[in-house]
Amino acid sequence: TLAIIPGPVEFDLGSPGQELYRDHSKEVSRHCRIPRSFAIATCEVTVAQYQRFDPRFSFASDYTTSDQCPINTLSWLQAAKYCRWLSEQNNVHHDQMCYPPVEEIVPGMTLPANFLERTGFRLPTEAEWEYACRAGARTSRYYGNSVALLSRYAWTADNSKYTLQPVGQLTPNLFGLFDTLGNVWEITDTPSAPELTRKQGTFVDGGGFGGMINEVRIARGGAFLYAPFAARCASQELGKIIENYIYNGFRVARTIKSDPPVGSAQ
Repeated sequence: TLAIIPGPVEFDLGSPGQELYRDHSKEVSRHCRIPRSFAIATCEVTVAQYQRFDPRFSFASDYTTSDQCPINTLSWLQAAKYCRWLSEQNNVHHDQMCYPPVEEIVPGMTLPANFLERTGFRLPTEAEWEYACRAGARTSRYYGNSVALLSRYAWTADNSKYTLQPVGQLTPNLFGLFDTLGNVWEITDTPSAPELTRKQGTFVDGGGFGGMINEVRIARGGAFLYAPFAARCASQELGKIIENYIYNGFRVARTIKSDPPVGSAQ
C-alpha cells in the first residue's frame, strides 16, 4: 500500500538549531522544494515480501521475530535490485525503469538523467522521506517532541527488546505511514553531498541523481537497537552502497505523473 503525496511541495528539511540531540554536521536546515507528486509505501518492505524476490537472502534471523518484520541486513544495491524486480512484476515499461536490470545493479553503475521523472519503483529521496515522515509537523517527531510518547509510535532500544518487530503495529503518522521512526534505518536514494545542502536559497530535490555523485547514501529514522534520541524526523546515518547492517531496511516509492489538463491531448 502506498500513500500518494500531491506535489509540488515545500518544507524545511533538517532540524532547527535548538532541536534536542541535533547533529549539527548532518542535519542542516534548508528550505526544500520537491517538484513532483510521489507515492511512498505505508510500511517498510518485510522479510516475506523481499523473499519473493530472493528466497535465499540472508537476513538477521536472530533479531527477526517473524517474516512480517522489516527486511534487514541489506545494502542500497540490494534494495535497488528489489525495486527493479518489483517494477518488472508490475509491468512497468522499460523506459520508466529507475534502475538497470538486476544483474547490472553493481558498484559504479549509473542512473538515468531523468531518474526522478520515471514512474518505476525506487527508493525515496531523502527529501521525500522526510516530508512523508513529518506529515506536516515541524517538531522533532511527527506527533510532537515528547520522548514519553515515543513508544506508541516507534520501536527503539527502549521498547523493542532488541529485536525487530512486525511492521504496522504502532500508531501511524497523519499520512498513514507506519514505522518511519524506529524499527530499521530506512535507506534513501540521496547521495551524501553536503556541499549541495549547504548552498543558500531553496534546495530543489532532484539535482545530482543522474549518474552517481558518490557511493554513500543517506538512511533515515533511527532503529530498534538505537536510543530514542535517534528516532527523529531529521536524524540520519550514512553508509556505502555495498554495506549491509542488521539495522538497515527500506520502503519503496515512485514518482506520480500528473494528469494532463482537461481538454489536452492524451
